[in-house]
Amino acid sequence: MPRHFRLELPLRVALVAATLLLVACGLTASGIAVTSILRQHLIARADQTLEEASRGWAQAPKGALKTPHDANLDRPPSNFYVRSLTADGRGKTVINDRHAEPVLPANNDVGPVPTTVGSVDNSGVQWRVVSMRGPNRLVTVAYDLSEIQHTVRS
Repeated sequence: MPRHFRLELPLRVALVAATLLLVACGLTASGIAVTSILRQHLIARADQTLEEASRGWAQAPKGALKTPHDANLDRPPSNFYVRSLTADGRGKTVINDRHAEPVLPANNDVGPVPTTVGSVDNSGVQWRVVSMRGPNRLVTVAYDLSEIQHTVRS
């Protein structure tokens, strides 16, 4: 007859092991929840900044508007990419301090709701993009999400 050996743990050890397992699961769930909430909050702030820019300085004619930070269509803040197309299809692209460009449709219109797109060169840089119609032109403004991704990873 085969003998069955059972390893019996003292109750104290079993309770400590179960407690540590529950704490580890709780910390993991909490970390995932906090990271998700942080990412959503930062994206919402980026969307707000993006919409303000697309209705403000990005709509101003070249050199016409100076903000306190000297942002205008000639030189947007460093996290922004701007492409404007006039009604006759002539366009102007402004990239500031970035080598990546967002993937945009041929007609330059991604719509008024901010959406996330990748980069033309598949560099891994993601952008939040919105398009606004202004007087006689369509302006698409993109916001580089690299800093947000770095913050969430950290």
